[in-house]
Amino acid sequence: MSESTTPHVPSRPDWNCATPGCGQPWPCATERADLLRTFRHARLTLRMYLAAHMQKAIDDAVRHPMDVDIDFWSRFMGWVPLSMRPPPTGPAAQQPARGEVQDCETHVTIPCRVIGAGRA
Repeated sequence: MSESTTPHVPSRPDWNCATPGCGQPWPCATERADLLRTFRHARLTLRMYLAAHMQKAIDDAVRHPMDVDIDFWSRFMGWVPLSMRPPPTGPAAQQPARGEVQDCETHVTIPCRVIGAGRA
């Protein structure tokens, strides 16, 4: 089986890549690239997927302490780009008006109402 079709999955409880010849901390570079391709249009889903794995890794670290410090956030979440799309330019790059927010993934400005705003 070639490397491109070999799944890069975590071994537990150490959370290193179980693929023969890899052994990097999971998600390894190959898995990160694959995840970015797979979830290119579903960034929130990718973050939820990684957060679930991060929780399992934290649980394993508590149950099976090792003499290794792990920065769980950087390893599981910190490498995911905030947006796959380039920031808009020209008129689309204008700041939202008061009462609007800009979605950081799609760069679409949407109306926003703050609950309780204006109450005395």
